[in-house]
Amino acid sequence: MLDVNGAYPFTIAGYDFSLEGHIEYLAPRRDEFGGKLPWWVFSQIEFRWSASKHVSIGFEWQVALNKLGDSETDDWKAIQALLVYRF
Repeated sequence: MLDVNGAYPFTIAGYDFSLEGHIEYLAPRRDEFGGKLPWWVFSQIEFRWSASKHVSIGFEWQVALNKLGDSETDDWKAIQALLVYRF
């Protein structure tokens, strides 16, 4: 298994943004019953605008290939609205 994550904050015209996320890869393996499972890739990339000290809004892009190691599952991509509140 390999999981890489990070964040890249930046400023444009005095507004704070960030690009954040992670990607994980699992190599082919066997399940608890001895069955073969193929590789799996899952990623979540977020684009955020810091609207205030505690609130960010933006969107998240998710991509899954061989979701959960099931080659019969369709690969998918999804874009979602994102609202973050930091305590």
